[in-house]
Amino acid sequence: MRVLISGFYGFGNAGDEALLSGMLRALAPYGVKAVVISSDPAGTRALHGAAAVGRGDWRGIVRELRCADLFISGGGGLLQDRTSRRSALYYLGLLALAQRMGVPTYLYGQGVGPVETAVVRAAAGLILPRAAGAGARDRRSAAEVVRLGLPPERVEVTADAAFALPPVSADESERALLAAGIDADRRWIGLAWRPPVRSRRRRPGDGFHPDLETRSGSGKTGAGPAGSPARSVAFATARWAKEIEACIAVLPMHPAMDLDEAHRIADEIAASGVHARVAGGGLDFRGVRAILAGVELVVSVRYHGLLFAASAGVPCVGIAYDPKVAALGEEFGFESLPLDAGEGEVFGAIERAYARRREFKERAQERAAILRRRAEADAARCVGAARGELP
Repeated sequence: MRVLISGFYGFGNAGDEALLSGMLRALAPYGVKAVVISSDPAGTRALHGAAAVGRGDWRGIVRELRCADLFISGGGGLLQDRTSRRSALYYLGLLALAQRMGVPTYLYGQGVGPVETAVVRAAAGLILPRAAGAGARDRRSAAEVVRLGLPPERVEVTADAAFALPPVSADESERALLAAGIDADRRWIGLAWRPPVRSRRRRPGDGFHPDLETRSGSGKTGAGPAGSPARSVAFATARWAKEIEACIAVLPMHPAMDLDEAHRIADEIAASGVHARVAGGGLDFRGVRAILAGVELVVSVRYHGLLFAASAGVPCVGIAYDPKVAALGEEFGFESLPLDAGEGEVFGAIERAYARRREFKERAQERAAILRRRAEADAARCVGAARGELP
């Protein structure tokens, strides 16, 4: 069986590369030959050992579709217009092209929505009902894809494809820490940040507050660096690091977007008297995943930073710049705070997470095993979609 896979691949984002790796791993037992649409085809071939075609190589994409038994859209949050309306239309356009060419289409491990603009909702309403099926990575996404027109009998709550990856061993974590220049004999807290995107429209209660003036540690409202979300999180994490005599590793999980901010945060932490370093900028997703599995605690605004840590039983605190972070927190039982949380709130959440770390580890590893099975089941649904076996 030959499949063509689309997604945010080839950009160096650790989370997206991890879910592609998980997807390829889950599909392998079915004898699937995968071709990946990538921004960096050569890099994708080197990292994943999969054939690849360029995102803008429309002739190549059409050529691959002519040979494909199935087109997979996924995984990750491709069908949402909070970060980019044009991106959502691109992925919907690929689905439409495959459908026009008579190739069955399937949404794999998708985090769907929010979809707020009329043009994207209209396009989704025309294209999604023709999909053979969808695996949604959480209940909210499943409800959203049904609202967008895919019949509910074709939708199943599965899991993010990155859950299909095998657990990280202690040796892998130690090697990754050393490769990043992190002294494995010291205690470390992982901090993964991203520059928040701006929302065109804020909806009450959706946990997405990137463009707000934010509370400082004193609880007052502030603007600029002194009251920024990144500064509140950095100072709260540094305070806790002092409590347990730990250092802080700041991980830019998507270096092209995160690296400058990671250095600023590390400098802020160092100025407070806590040893901090930027780690992971030159590592692929395997190294980042292994580092986050080997630290004492993780504070992250990045969804996959939390997924990597929670899967390994590492206590977490999420900063919910997007509803998907809160959904993951509900799945694993860690706290996810709004982006405008003050320093005191973040510190309190870190303190609670660390206090219940043993209980969390047991629960998290059980949940990760369940989600691993769901992610693997998504591959079986893909095969069923290609064969016309889904409802």
